[in-house]
Amino acid sequence: MRYPIGVLAALAVTLLASCGAPSLANFAGLSIAKRDSASSFTFALNLGRSKRDPVPVLPAAVGADPIGRFTLLTYNVAGLPQVISPSTPRVNMPLVSPLLNHYDVAVVQEDFSYHRELVRATSHTYRSEPMQPRSLVGDGLSVFSELPFEGAHHIRWQRCHGFISGATDCLADKGFTFSELTLAPGLSVHLYNLHADSGGGELDIEARADNFRQLARYIAEHSRQQAVIVAGDTNLRVTETAGDSVTLETFIESVGLKDACRVCACPLELIDRVLYRATPQLELSVARWWHDPRFIDGHGQPLSDHPAIGVEIRWRRLHDDQMVAQLGGAH
Repeated sequence: MRYPIGVLAALAVTLLASCGAPSLANFAGLSIAKRDSASSFTFALNLGRSKRDPVPVLPAAVGADPIGRFTLLTYNVAGLPQVISPSTPRVNMPLVSPLLNHYDVAVVQEDFSYHRELVRATSHTYRSEPMQPRSLVGDGLSVFSELPFEGAHHIRWQRCHGFISGATDCLADKGFTFSELTLAPGLSVHLYNLHADSGGGELDIEARADNFRQLARYIAEHSRQQAVIVAGDTNLRVTETAGDSVTLETFIESVGLKDACRVCACPLELIDRVLYRATPQLELSVARWWHDPRFIDGHGQPLSDHPAIGVEIRWRRLHDDQMVAQLGGAH
């Protein structure tokens, strides 16, 4: 995200106080800003007003463990204030809102300035509430779901790059959220929604690598032996930047994830990704991956500068004997 210099200059004093910039050099974007990984929790709204069909639990034999499926969307909605946005979010956000209803779970990024417009026509039973920002704007991360969840933990990146130069990431509390989605009684999956540092400079790439190291540590601490879905705007341009490619591969390997795009042999690797991890107790698989063509205006123009990426995720709770078989037999 980029801001006009005039707007940035007017906000200089506020940013120095709220973004944790230790020096004018950081404010000028000349170095990576280190800041605390501020964490907050927002409760999910249980609206109890969905007109949608329930998320399907697939038929199973009597006595069999439950199996099911759900669709998930990740979408950067480009919700910066109209005056500094490269698109027209004031016009586009009301168009985006009802399109989210095509998905059982939708995770969005850059839900900054038009949250009311974004939620107005949604019909999900549960949705997260925005965080209270500590910087110019909050993290812009929101979750809409038919699967129950109690709320979202909002964790800010410990490193960002750029207040005026770079991609001005330090103007926002960018980071990730952590929620626990209930699939069935006693069965859940941990959902992470993220928006990584952007920009193509060396310091941007370095900050982005640190973002994913931080996320990997958090998952290791809070989602040990849990099924995991990580979705969002990674800003990892793996076909253009060697450093980004290393960051993604290291993250996937260290957390034990699969990339839905690669599993489904998608035609082009994008920065908007869905990654997932099964466990011996819960089988996860991706049946489909797609770029949703419905997110356009009446003139056929995209509603955001990002594609809307959808996946169909299937899950199954495993019996003890199935768990042994997955692990290669008893030892």
